Amino acid sequence: MIHLDVENLSIHYGAICAIRQVSFSIKRGHIVTLIGSNGAGKTSILRALSGLIQPSAGKVVFDGKPILGLKTHQIARIGMSHVPEGRGIFLNLTVADNLELGTWSNRRKGLFTEDQQRILALFPRLKERFSQNAGTLSGGEQQMLAMARALMAYPDILLLDEPSLGLAPQMIAKIFRIIQQLNAEHGVTILLVEQNALQALRIAHRGIVLETGSIVAEAPASELLASDLLRQSYLGSS
Repeated sequence: MIHLDVENLSIHYGAICAIRQVSFSIKRGHIVTLIGSNGAGKTSILRALSGLIQPSAGKVVFDGKPILGLKTHQIARIGMSHVPEGRGIFLNLTVADNLELGTWSNRRKGLFTEDQQRILALFPRLKERFSQNAGTLSGGEQQMLAMARALMAYPDILLLDEPSLGLAPQMIAKIFRIIQQLNAEHGVTILLVEQNALQALRIAHRGIVLETGSIVAEAPASELLASDLLRQSYLGSS
């Protein structure tokens, strides 16, 4: 079943065309990753889907409902959460306060304690840091908090923008294990933008390759991993 359908999406910043008639769809329960060099337009797509910017053309249908033109909070309330690049958590608030702020669009009103315990089971490090200010957490812990806060809204689909950025290899591996767990055990559909294209494709069902605002390849992740040209251009030699 198609969960998210994007058709002929175009995004302009003034006279500059950042995204040019991009079309793709995501099946419910799948992980799809957007890969490409810096400036390819990956972040712009996530920002348009979550209502942070308005595209110049196109159509986006989420669970059968057109969502272009809706406000960010309206999109969140119908089941889409966005973890932006840079995390966007409130550093002067505690872990507990940040998690509570994530519930403002939760469609399961009255189930705060149950949802909080479910999220803390996924992120036991946050349970240990529950009363600490977010600014005292490590970079990896802050990324976990950003993801946990988004999950407190009980989303059907999670947009993740560069979750491994600036993290140590051990923490990156932990973040990717959590992403897989969210998908496999909790059924969360995930659209992932990730600088580590090789790692992203290893956990994704499908990959979409962007180049200067256009899709140049789209295929099952296993096929993209096996592509010599793609490995040389985007994945490195490893």
